[in-house]
Amino acid sequence: MSDLLSIGGNAVKNNQSALTVVSNNIANVHTEGYVRQDLSLEENLPTKSGLVYLGTGALASGIKRSYDGLVEASLRTSRSDLSAQQPVIKFTDRVIDVFGDEKSSLTPAIGSFFDSLRSLSLDASSELLRSQVLGEAKGVASRLNDLASQLMSVDQETRDISQSKMGTFNVLANELAGVNTKLNRYSDINKQPPDLLDMRDELLRQMSGLLKISVEELPSGQVNVNIGDSSSQAQVVAGSTSIDIGIRFLDGTPPRNEILLDPFRNPKNLSGLVGGEIGGLLNFREQLLEPKTNELNDIATALMREVNATHAKGMDMFQNPGGDFFESPPLFDINYSLSRGSAQLSVERSTISDSNVAPLTFLFDEKNSRWIVEDTSTGNKFASAAGAKKIAINGLTISIEGKPADGDFIRVEGNKNPAASIRVKLTDPRQIAAGDLFRVSTHIENTGGANSTIRLNNAVGETPAAPVVSDLLIDNKHVSAGKAISGTYSKPLMTIPAGTTDLEMLMSKATNSSIDLQVFTTDGRHLFGSSLTADQRSVMLTEQNGFAKGAGYSSRYLNGSESYLNKDWYFGAYGASVSSKDDAGATVIDLEATLLGDRIPALTNSTGATMTVIAEGAVSLGGVSLGALELASGATLDAAKVLTWLNSHKSTNSLTYTARSSNEIRVLPSSLSTATGLLSINGTTVHNSTAISSVNELVTSINAQTNTTNVEARIDFDGSIILSNTPGNESNKIAFGGTPGVLTGITGDYESSIVIEAGRGISAVKVSTGVANTYAAGGYYLLKSDGTKVEFTTAAATASAFQNQIRTVTQNNDFVVVEVDGGTDHNDELKFTGPKNFGDFEVYKADGTKISGGAATTEVTGVRDVSDKTIALTLTSTGSSTDLAKIGMRTGVFLPDSLDEELVVFATGSTSDTASIAASYDSNEVDSLYLRESQLDIEFTDVDRYTITDSGTGTVLAERIHTRGDPIKYQNLEISLVGEPAIGDKFIVDNNSEGFGSNDNVVRLVDIESAKIIGDNQTLHEGYLGLLNDAGNTSRQGKIAQQALQVVYDQAVESRDSKSGVNLDEEAANLIRFQQAYQASARLIQTANQLFDSILRL
Repeated sequence: MSDLLSIGGNAVKNNQSALTVVSNNIANVHTEGYVRQDLSLEENLPTKSGLVYLGTGALASGIKRSYDGLVEASLRTSRSDLSAQQPVIKFTDRVIDVFGDEKSSLTPAIGSFFDSLRSLSLDASSELLRSQVLGEAKGVASRLNDLASQLMSVDQETRDISQSKMGTFNVLANELAGVNTKLNRYSDINKQPPDLLDMRDELLRQMSGLLKISVEELPSGQVNVNIGDSSSQAQVVAGSTSIDIGIRFLDGTPPRNEILLDPFRNPKNLSGLVGGEIGGLLNFREQLLEPKTNELNDIATALMREVNATHAKGMDMFQNPGGDFFESPPLFDINYSLSRGSAQLSVERSTISDSNVAPLTFLFDEKNSRWIVEDTSTGNKFASAAGAKKIAINGLTISIEGKPADGDFIRVEGNKNPAASIRVKLTDPRQIAAGDLFRVSTHIENTGGANSTIRLNNAVGETPAAPVVSDLLIDNKHVSAGKAISGTYSKPLMTIPAGTTDLEMLMSKATNSSIDLQVFTTDGRHLFGSSLTADQRSVMLTEQNGFAKGAGYSSRYLNGSESYLNKDWYFGAYGASVSSKDDAGATVIDLEATLLGDRIPALTNSTGATMTVIAEGAVSLGGVSLGALELASGATLDAAKVLTWLNSHKSTNSLTYTARSSNEIRVLPSSLSTATGLLSINGTTVHNSTAISSVNELVTSINAQTNTTNVEARIDFDGSIILSNTPGNESNKIAFGGTPGVLTGITGDYESSIVIEAGRGISAVKVSTGVANTYAAGGYYLLKSDGTKVEFTTAAATASAFQNQIRTVTQNNDFVVVEVDGGTDHNDELKFTGPKNFGDFEVYKADGTKISGGAATTEVTGVRDVSDKTIALTLTSTGSSTDLAKIGMRTGVFLPDSLDEELVVFATGSTSDTASIAASYDSNEVDSLYLRESQLDIEFTDVDRYTITDSGTGTVLAERIHTRGDPIKYQNLEISLVGEPAIGDKFIVDNNSEGFGSNDNVVRLVDIESAKIIGDNQTLHEGYLGLLNDAGNTSRQGKIAQQALQVVYDQAVESRDSKSGVNLDEEAANLIRFQQAYQASARLIQTANQLFDSILRL
């Protein structure tokens, strides 16, 4: 009886619980994320009654959720994919609205601009039409600015939304970690509170709507969450821990967006793993917004580039070349977020360069009232001057207003956004360059039927046929920087590009080397070098070697035979003086124009007859052709003979140069032997084999034998020993023994070298001391105004004796002492002259006391010559570099101005011979319009031949073969002929100085509208429409994808609902079923009670 009652009681409780669960399901039918619950019942353990087991009813084991992990995962994935399409469609439609709106579209503005140019082409001198062109140009710029501004607005909005959504995702991840913490209380998911599991699943669904995630469910119901799939190793939730993710927007080409895991501690790039709404936002930015922004910038850049380039080919009403029509300065973002003071920065661009947009930081140092400025792209830092209000860096001028606070940190960053910043640069309608910069006209006496047109072609030329000078040689003309070369006629050594400035190219070679430099224009004008055979010329002058098509050879200007365009160019040895201004503004000669030769090569005449070393007329000095340098039979060439040869022409031709010899040998301390001290000079042993103890010991030993060897030694500033001949013996060789001694590596004979200096006007200086017998007493020195001391330690009573002293001390034989007045009038006077300007002198005693007696003066009695000087020992058309090598001179090409045209350089000679070449130079931009300063005459000398002549100088620039139909190209000019020219016909090219009102160039500007100047061979209109079409296609594809993904998502929701959702019909049936079961269970208890009562009544 008790078992019956117990079974009934448990049944009532179970059915009552089942009714409660059903009621809860019905109550949460509309609760988001709710999973239908069922009561789990288990059979109770039976009891044995006699021989049988009787059941004891059922027990409620728990509440079970109707949950399917696979269905839930499918729902999350479909939600993520669907969410990714929504921002793409939304913002793409925004972009379409921006580009497609008739009022803001670019196409009408571009059309109006070019229509105004067409109107101007009908009357190019009309200032009204010119003003209309500027107005329409401003309209195009404004329209581009507006479009860029709206795209920048979309850019900022998508950035802000992405940041916000990322913050939401991090909050959800943190909440999920909290749920995991609560789920950690039980190890069995069946014991977990269902509402806690529902909360977990809802958080996961919300997270999947923001980013694509993968979920790992643990037996306890806890979950680990990864971005992307489970193999990504990008875990954002692990148990009770969550890791933030962040987003970083990187400007650049192209711009990038990065999703970062743990951005502030250990950032990991998750780009490519994202999906969901955030992924859709980034996909829109990367696949549409940023490309279309770049394409809009490309349109602005192409418009600006082509209009500016074409405009530069024209001439405005001021007869000037066209300036930039449009400009696009960088935009600067100034960030004051870490600044507490009131300082405000403004940025102006002073020079245009890529460094303009480099990011800069400004840190204020209040203690020193200065700014610490850093270019963060290079790491370079510097401090401004105290209290500076303007700071110049990277071509920018930063102006500072207001009062900064200590530690203020301001960031300035520029960015190139042509569409946003494009503007019209011209300010005056008359600056529109409608006319041509050049004009070609037909000579009045032409008899042929050819008509001509001209255009300026600024297109980049072909790749040079040989390395340019800067690729082959470093900017250093010292012999130690030389590059070894060998001879060839088939391929040029280098090209010297137009724009090269102050070129000095020097070649060193042995006298038995056949190497010669040959320098040509690209039209075959042989400017420098030696004579060539016809076969050699035919090999060299080819298009493959960089020469113009049909170019002919001419030696007319070889080595200055005739002046080429009146250029002061030199081939040989050349030097120029260098001067500066002193504090008083007077000119001071810092470096005299000098030719410094190398040692005279060994040459002995063993022919038995007089030898011609250098032929008559092969070289010239100061523009004067020199006679032959001859060497008698059995004689050896040395510096003295070369000096005699040079000086013989000095007096004959009234030349003002000074020629002298020099023989100095520098010995580095590190090259001195530590094993032996043996040294023999000019046959005299100056030191025995005992090793020297110091440099001073060796110098002392050498100078002890100077009277015998005529060689003296001194120690230079760097510790080196300088060996040199004594005054009067400069031309002599210095002979060392044949066995190496203390001077390692120095044996044999060392010949002298030649030094030639430019002449300078004689200046006479008179020094009056104010005391008697000053110079006769000796022990005094002269102090020049620059601080240089000239010492004299012996008495000199006569002008001749004093002259010898000053020549000895200064090592210059050109000083002439005019008078030494050592009388008893208490006013000694010294007068001397010389080729140099030594400035004023003061006279001092040996103890440093200035000589004075009340009348001490220094007087210049002549005009000081401080003009710029040059000295040139050049080769003529019959000379060669071997001629200069014989007297120790390097052969050089000297172009002391800027090149207007490209030159081609060969190193000819035997392939087995070598030489060394070095150069100094500057590289600058060439003036592409330099030909406007000249008039060119194109004359047909035959039906298929023509010449191009510079009429101002008479220089024949080109002699070419003409092919009918081919344009005549010279530099950046292109002349086209229609019809047949006759022999003698001439066409004249000039600067069109009277054609500023013509329309030639404005017609070319109009042609830009139909030119294929953008991307994949598109016009401006096509490029813009293509941009709009691409956006439309993206939107259409996104909507199609959204529709498909919506179906997938709906199916996933339906599948989830069928498994986990609450069905009211089913729950109503369950309610009836459990109610009936409950009533039956109650009836069971009632029956048990009745039976119990009946038993009690027995």
